[in-house]
Amino acid sequence: MITIENNCFVLETAHTAYAFDVSGGVLRHLYYGSKLRRLEDYLLTAPRPLFAPGNAAVLEGGVSLEDMAQE
Repeated sequence: MITIENNCFVLETAHTAYAFDVSGGVLRHLYYGSKLRRLEDYLLTAPRPLFAPGNAAVLEGGVSLEDMAQE
């Protein structure tokens, strides 16, 4: 099954799920593992930056490509 909502894509099999979204025009890896209950749960798995991006190019939401898990 494929679910798409608010630029978030979730592909599910009987036991696993793979989720990614579009952030700043770039595909961003969110999750791969056991299925979660709600679409919102996949969005909560997105990695958060650990530090300010310094002199890197910053996208919407303060994320830089240097610390984003891209697809």
